[in-house]
Amino acid sequence: MEKTNVLIIGGGPAGIITAVTAKSNYPEKDVLIVRKEKEVLIPCGIPYIFGTLESSNKDLIPDAVLSNAGVGLKIDEVVSVDKERKIAKTKDGTEISFEKLVFATGSSPYMPKWLKGADLENVCLIKKNKKYLDEVKAKLKNSKNIVVVGGGFIGVEISDELNKVGKNITIVEILPHVLALAFDDELVNAAEDILKSRGVTLKTGVGIKEILGNKKVEAVLLDNNEKIECDAVILSMGYRPNSELAEKTGLRIGYKKAIWADEYMRTDHPDILAVGDCVERRNFITRKLGNIMLASTATSEARIAAANLYK
Repeated sequence: MEKTNVLIIGGGPAGIITAVTAKSNYPEKDVLIVRKEKEVLIPCGIPYIFGTLESSNKDLIPDAVLSNAGVGLKIDEVVSVDKERKIAKTKDGTEISFEKLVFATGSSPYMPKWLKGADLENVCLIKKNKKYLDEVKAKLKNSKNIVVVGGGFIGVEISDELNKVGKNITIVEILPHVLALAFDDELVNAAEDILKSRGVTLKTGVGIKEILGNKKVEAVLLDNNEKIECDAVILSMGYRPNSELAEKTGLRIGYKKAIWADEYMRTDHPDILAVGDCVERRNFITRKLGNIMLASTATSEARIAAANLYK
């Protein structure tokens, strides 16, 4: 059995900042990250690998960030946690005992089960996985007409980047404007004007009904029965918290299936914390529950959690 003082499940920005901050605050403690991915992408830079960056290799977080801070790293997947015995078990059979555990399991793109045709070839998600995104990039290289479903941050940024490399882009957004959940009318109107001036077509106030094609994408059908011919579809319809392991562990699950945590990022178990996209959040001003998933928020939570591990 392996032993560590602080075990962090997940190696994205929230996990990394938790680990580095924990080691800085408690240098005498052993800190270990267990993550599934061999290489980790900078999430905010993902849209830009489709244009400006040209390659996902330019969007990697080096593991030296961890090793230079004295943080251990294990490439594996935690499959179960015994919260009473404080033992985590990984996919390769390793058992790891811990004093403190932090869930930083992130989120995954939403794939609507109701959407007919979502299983066709050239229907893509934006996963935070280098290998998958490299495959998506290769597929899109031979696609000229692309429909992006969802006009949030990811959808707009990817659309803009693909437009830069000569693709014909149509954004389908069910709300009246793109970026409507983040900004007021003045800003979203300005953003839409810029997109239109660059040749991006916007279909707002209408949703997608079906993806059409015989094995491979040929068109999308909208709620108003308008048909848009295309070679590929990118589904950018939001993300969902990866809380399955926490729920299986017996932790309290809160708003929209995210892990419940207090303002110090502590779960309902005194020695288990949660940070990043997997945890429920409250608006800083209104204190209302929400699900804004940003790396800036995740890393702030990580610093709070790491500073209070042993308090």
